[in-house]
Amino acid sequence: MSLKTKTLVARCAGALALISWICFIELYIYLDYTRPHKIDVAVGRNFSLNNHSSIAYLTHSEHAFLYAFAYLAGAFFIVAAVFYNAAKATNVDRFRK
Repeated sequence: MSLKTKTLVARCAGALALISWICFIELYIYLDYTRPHKIDVAVGRNFSLNNHSSIAYLTHSEHAFLYAFAYLAGAFFIVAAVFYNAAKATNVDRFRK
């Protein structure tokens, strides 16, 4: 893989990590303000979302959807770090020759 490709993948993964993390934060705040603050087991709202003692209750699908953004952000960050270091190592080897 060329240096330009590694750099491009690292930058794209970094941008996607940032976008995913911002989406996670915004969705977290949105769900805190729009979901009920009382538990309702009959509907399936038993996953708590604690935002500075403002507790909202989510369903399983809302909870999974919310934290999918956080996991994606972490995965994209790891990909960005790996490709950035690979590009850096390729660049160092190129200058040593």
